[in-house]
Amino acid sequence: MKSGDTIINNASVNAYVGRPDLLDYTSTKGAIVAFTRGLSNQYCGRGIRVNAVAPGPVWTPLIPATMNEEAQKQFTSPIGRPSQPSEIATCFVFLASTDSSSISGQTIHAVCFDYHRDIMIFANFFDRTVVLSSTARYTRAFAKSAAFLMSYEATSL
Repeated sequence: MKSGDTIINNASVNAYVGRPDLLDYTSTKGAIVAFTRGLSNQYCGRGIRVNAVAPGPVWTPLIPATMNEEAQKQFTSPIGRPSQPSEIATCFVFLASTDSSSISGQTIHAVCFDYHRDIMIFANFFDRTVVLSSTARYTRAFAKSAAFLMSYEATSL
């Protein structure tokens, strides 16, 4: 790998939740978060960025193939439904782009939130909350009213 390259690992929100019924899955996803930070520390000086995305529930072909109907009904998120892969993909695109050129060793916690029919992704960079959105108008309006954004501006995708 050369300077300017990026590595993006796939973690899970379960690494931060600590689900007792998914102990092996939760443990391995937690290890990926630690691996991401360690690898970032190892390669950052070479100009190679390493980050991760930790999605919440995402509807993939694996869900109907491995879950019964009752389990599928309970497979949800704070917005009342699991995310679609395309909604999480924007996090990976952001981390792969030059828009995130100063971010390394971080994990985006992707949780869908329906805001005026626009999908916004909440991310945790450097222990501060940042809002990423496909619609700049909503991002800017939300960011102006959110005191917890501190000194970070919302970045529009």
